[in-house]
Amino acid sequence: MIAIVTEVRLTLWRVKARFKLGVHCNPTDDTRNSRFEPLMIKSEKVPSEATVLQRKEIKHRETRLVFHGFEASSHSRSGPLNTLNEGDVFRASSVDNLVGVLQERSDVGPIGHLEVHLPYHRAAHTKCGGVKVTHCCSQHAMRIEEVRSTSKAQRVAAHTHIKGLGLDENGIPLPSAAGLVGQECAREAAGIVVEMIRSKKMAGRAVLMAGPPGTGKTAIAMAIAQDLGNKVPFCPMVGSEVYSSEIKKTEVLMENFRRAIGLRIKEIKEVYEGEVTELTPVETESPTGGLGKTISHVIISLRTAKGVKQLKLDPCIYESLQKEHVEVGDVIYIEANSGAVKRQGRCDVYTAEYDLEADEYVPLPKGEVHKKKEVVQDVTLHDLDVANARPQGGQDIVSMMGQLMKPKKTEITGLGLDENGIPLPSAAGLVGQECAREAAGIVVEMIRSKKMAGRAVLMAGPPGTGKTAIAMAIAQDLGNKVPFCPMVGSEVYSSEIKKTEVLMENFRRAIGLRIKEIKEVYEGEVTELTPVETESPTGGLGKTISHVIISLRTAKGVKQLKLDPCIYESLQKEHVEVGDVIYIEANSGAVKRQGRCDVYTAEYDLEADEYVPLPKGEVHKKKEVVQDVTLHDLDVANARPQGGQDIVSMMGQLMKPKKTEITGASGSPEVRSLKRVVTDGTVSSITVVESLIVSYTQHTSISDKLRKEINKVVNKYIDQGIAELVPGVLFIDEVHMLDIECFTYLHRALESTIAPIVIFATNRGKCTIRGTEDIVSPHGIPLDLLDRVMIIRTLPYSSDDVIQILRIRAQTEGLKVSEQAYARLAGVATDTTLRYAVQLLTPASRLAQLAGREDLEPQDIDEVCDLFLNAKQSAKILTELESQFMK
Repeated sequence: MIAIVTEVRLTLWRVKARFKLGVHCNPTDDTRNSRFEPLMIKSEKVPSEATVLQRKEIKHRETRLVFHGFEASSHSRSGPLNTLNEGDVFRASSVDNLVGVLQERSDVGPIGHLEVHLPYHRAAHTKCGGVKVTHCCSQHAMRIEEVRSTSKAQRVAAHTHIKGLGLDENGIPLPSAAGLVGQECAREAAGIVVEMIRSKKMAGRAVLMAGPPGTGKTAIAMAIAQDLGNKVPFCPMVGSEVYSSEIKKTEVLMENFRRAIGLRIKEIKEVYEGEVTELTPVETESPTGGLGKTISHVIISLRTAKGVKQLKLDPCIYESLQKEHVEVGDVIYIEANSGAVKRQGRCDVYTAEYDLEADEYVPLPKGEVHKKKEVVQDVTLHDLDVANARPQGGQDIVSMMGQLMKPKKTEITGLGLDENGIPLPSAAGLVGQECAREAAGIVVEMIRSKKMAGRAVLMAGPPGTGKTAIAMAIAQDLGNKVPFCPMVGSEVYSSEIKKTEVLMENFRRAIGLRIKEIKEVYEGEVTELTPVETESPTGGLGKTISHVIISLRTAKGVKQLKLDPCIYESLQKEHVEVGDVIYIEANSGAVKRQGRCDVYTAEYDLEADEYVPLPKGEVHKKKEVVQDVTLHDLDVANARPQGGQDIVSMMGQLMKPKKTEITGASGSPEVRSLKRVVTDGTVSSITVVESLIVSYTQHTSISDKLRKEINKVVNKYIDQGIAELVPGVLFIDEVHMLDIECFTYLHRALESTIAPIVIFATNRGKCTIRGTEDIVSPHGIPLDLLDRVMIIRTLPYSSDDVIQILRIRAQTEGLKVSEQAYARLAGVATDTTLRYAVQLLTPASRLAQLAGREDLEPQDIDEVCDLFLNAKQSAKILTELESQFMK
């Protein structure tokens, strides 16, 4: 049978409810393997009625009707289309019963042959139930993801008539507009939410739409998506989607969180574009002295409508040309910055070259060969996660975005203490809670003096009293050099990993290791590279390399070195040539190519390499390098010991597409023997790192025994002064979510020799410990663990503190608030919660703007309180209307 549904535009960089007319078959076994994909009609506005635009009599036994964006034809005079004329209307708002409507209009009963034409990039045919669906050519058709389930498809299809919230220019809801009727208060509140999202003042907040079934909650959510437009990510999901036997619930939530966060990247690309009229690789003698030849450069000519330009390309770009199968007559463009090559197709002047051609023809480019163009890419953070999990994704900007994702600064910059450790009334983004901040300051001093390791702190207090804020302030005061690992108690529950394994992993994330090393290096531009051959020691006819002569030049002079043949292999792996700037570590023999010397910038017209200046100083130099890693980094590097020689290359192996438990390895680990290289009385710490890498035979995960071996080696180097242990902070929020097994494990882990500072936070009073049936304990924590922690109490804010917090928040958001409005908000915070009062600021300012006022007044607070309910009001409504809600 045919399934006709409304499609939702779901692209890789946004999930936005833009509904289109579409036709596709149900996913039967035949269609799953036929590369069949759901499509959408490219029309910006599709009415709720499908009208016959044109009737064509094409053949004696065929009738074809043209609708909005698609055509339908019948091969029978008495078929389903013979009774339809121009101007006839299908009143099928959701377009989910087109076949049924045609069948009702037909005078022959069942449909025999119905053909529906849809635009698509390539022609493909799929048969389903006697009906043929044809995807015709359309260059601008867009692929979309398949709707995951039938229930979701029906849910989406039920709201295709919604075009927005139906508000006037003042944000007042019209009685019936944009497909919505009634619900004026809810629509007005949703309009304020839309304005807050557009002005980027809604991030990190949440909205709850509550009401009986059938009152338009999903419809209003879809209307919000329509009003926001295509550029704002919109990610719908159902609560039941978090339950999976493969992925943690928290992981599913985080994935959808990051799907709903967009990143717009604007880039000015400098490119060379045109038809290839000449492509000549120029060969030269091999620089290694072998019998073969190598390509020195490539001569290529590109032609556009304005002229021809000849370029001299780096040989690295020739490899990209070969991968793209570029030939004379192809239209290509080359990015000047990266040297990336993109073949666009065959120039259309060659359309008569073959009778049958599988290639795509493109017109000759206009303008100059060398041009600049702005490229805008919209991606989500989830797209970056997937691209980084599969690093083979090429040189595009998505695969390079890992360096751009920086955490956003918060208004909290510290604990706000003076030089004597006394808390100021309002400083560093914190207000009030003087006792708790003073106690936190003492904890910070103990951490800095390394007298707090293995101890725990519990921050207890009612919701909204600043427990998490004080923990973040502790992290700010400690600085970037002290590891700070935040987690939530519910993160430990997973179907993949043991709870205790999650805790141990976060424990070791919060323990840093600072390694100081003095590197002795030879650095400079390569002016000579000569491998010296000798007779094979095995007596064969071949020859072997006995040593390598290399000359390095800096601004101060030239030095010639005689290198071991093993280092020659590293030079070949780095593709070192004369003119490159390199450095060689004297202790390990590691070679690092830094780039091409900038004196060769005019060597090629287009160069894929990076130019670096000629090094200053002597060729032989020493420099101190400090590397900060965590014990968890060493665990993961040991789990995959195929990493490189330095810690940076090991850290590049850390990103895994799927998390696996770091435990239960088969076989016994064996720590490599330590090879100490002494230079002027110092020990090279690159050897320290190498000694922390464990060799394996069969297993790829880490056991507790291996962790003990790592700890043993770490302790050894700490005693020798080579490395320094930096105990960090593990912050566990909502600690009452842990169960009795986790608490028992934490009790033992705090007594271990290598342990971080643990800070707990909870807003619970006396409650049952999870994992037990009737054991009630303060804060949901066992008494034996409570005896080991120092408890910091946070108190509810006073009215003056609330007003001060509101002032800081209004100043951060750039809002003008009258004194009377501050007093009214303080009263709201006293009656409800501080969080609720803070969240009312921006919606109330929007209402003040609509009323033509700059300052926020008390009447704006009262009006926004009617639009957005607090928890107490919602609970009261639920009690009064209990019979209307589902149980």
